[in-house]
Amino acid sequence: MTTSPLDKIAPLNVVSVESEARHLLRMADDIVFNIPQTAKPIARWKEELCPLVGDPVLETVRGERELDRLAMKLRDIWMKIAYAYSAPHLKSPLEGSKIEFPLGRASSCGYERVINPAVQEKRCETYRPTPSGWRSRHLLFRSGMAAITSLIQNVRPHLFGRDSGPIILDYFGGYFETKRVFDMFSSPLMSFRRHESQEQLFQAIEEGEGQLLFVEPVTYDWEMEALDLDKFLMALSRRKRLPKMIIIDTTIIGNALPISQLLSKLPGTPPPILMQISSGLKLDQEGLELANAGIVSLFWSKTDESKAAYTLFRKMRSSRHYTGAGLSVSEIALLDVPWFLNRDRFNAHCRVIFENNRLLATILAPVVASSNGVFSHVSHPSLTELAHLPWAVAPFVIFHFRKDLDTKENHAKLTASLRRHSRKEGLGFGTGASFGFRGHRYEIIKPNNILHPSGEAKGVLKIAMGCRCGPVRDEIIRLMKTIASSSAIHGDI
Repeated sequence: MTTSPLDKIAPLNVVSVESEARHLLRMADDIVFNIPQTAKPIARWKEELCPLVGDPVLETVRGERELDRLAMKLRDIWMKIAYAYSAPHLKSPLEGSKIEFPLGRASSCGYERVINPAVQEKRCETYRPTPSGWRSRHLLFRSGMAAITSLIQNVRPHLFGRDSGPIILDYFGGYFETKRVFDMFSSPLMSFRRHESQEQLFQAIEEGEGQLLFVEPVTYDWEMEALDLDKFLMALSRRKRLPKMIIIDTTIIGNALPISQLLSKLPGTPPPILMQISSGLKLDQEGLELANAGIVSLFWSKTDESKAAYTLFRKMRSSRHYTGAGLSVSEIALLDVPWFLNRDRFNAHCRVIFENNRLLATILAPVVASSNGVFSHVSHPSLTELAHLPWAVAPFVIFHFRKDLDTKENHAKLTASLRRHSRKEGLGFGTGASFGFRGHRYEIIKPNNILHPSGEAKGVLKIAMGCRCGPVRDEIIRLMKTIASSSAIHGDI
C-alpha cells in the first residue's frame, strides 16, 4: 500500500457533524490516492457531499441522516471496486492465473481456500508492534470465532504434544459465542472452566491447575467488569508453575489494554506465550463492515527456545486451508482498503466511540439511580470502581430492566416506541446487533442464562453509540433520560 500524504495528518477526532463529513472525504481521498482509477465514481460521490460542508443544515438531524446515507454510498462504491478485482476469478483458477487486489498486490493460487492474505498480515506488524525482547507472528481468519476455534483445535496437540494429559483452560469473560464454542469442544482431554468473578479467577490462577488462561479485559456480559490487571499479575506470580499460554480477547476494547506493558510484567523465564485475539469486523473498518475477519497476534519471549509458539502459529496457519477458516479472495479484496489494520485510524475510531458510550452511561446512571424508573441500573466500565483503568472502555451501554417490568411484552413495547420516535424525528436510530458503527443503534437482548449468576432469564437493552457527535447523539441521550425517568414503559414517548 502506498502511503498517502493524508496518512501523515493525525486522524480526525470527530467532534461535530461537519468533521464527520470531512472524515468521510478523507476516506474517499485515501481510496483515490491508492487507486487512481477510482477517481470518477469517487468524484461523483464527492459532488453530493462537498456542498454540505459549511452548510448549517449539516449540523441538524436531517444533515446527519444525509451523511449516514453518503457513508453507506461510499461503502457501496468500495464494494463494487473490490468486486471488480475478485469477480473474474474461479475458486479453482487455471494454473498461472494471477489475482490482483485493489492496492496493487498480485497473488496466485491453485485453489482459493489456500490463499494467504499476505499483505494484510504484513500490516499487522505495525498495527500490533512487537515489543523489545519478544517475537511475534500474525494471522487473519474468516471471523473472530473461527480464530478461537482454530486455537482450540490446534493448541493441545501442537503446544503441549499429542501425548499430553488433560488440558484445563480457565476463562474469565461473558461472550456467549465463546462460551458455546468452549462447550462444543469440551472433552476429557480438554476442559473449560468459566469463572463468574475475578476473585474466583485469581484463586484458580494461584492454585495452578489450568495450563491456559482466556481473559476478556472487559467482560462481554451484563455487568461489563474491567479486569484488575495488578491482581491478575500478582496471582500469576504466586503460581509454582506458570500457564503455558494466556489468551486475551480485545474485541470490545481496541488497543486500550497496553499489551507491551502486560508483556513486560509477565513473570517467569521465559514468561508465558501471549495470544491476542479480536474480531476485525467490529471496530477495525471505520464502521462500514466490509467483510468479517478475525485477527490473531502471537507473542513469545526471545528467551523461549522451545519453538512451541512458532509451531502453533504454523499449524493454525495451515489449518485454515482445510477447515475453510481463512479469508476468501473476495474478502481479501474487500479488506484491501487503506484504513484496515491502520493503527492510528483504528485508535481514532475507537476513541470517539468509547467517549460517546461513556457519555451516555455517565449521564444516564444518576438518572436511573435517582428514580424508580423502568431500569434498575446501568452497566458500563466507566461506572465501576476500576473506571480509572485505561481499558475500562466499551462500545456499548447496558440498561437493566426493573425486575417487575422485565417481560417480553414490555421489551416489544419499548422497541416499538423507540422505532416510532426514531422515524418521527428522522434519527436513523434503529434496532440492530453489534457495535462500532458510524451511527447509533439499539437492541433488546435475552442472553443465554449461563451469563447471569443466578441462572435466571433476564432481558437487557443494549445501546451501541457510534462515532458521530451530532444532534442525533444528543437526542438519543435526551430520549433515554425521558424513558429512564418514567415509572412504566409507554406505547409512545
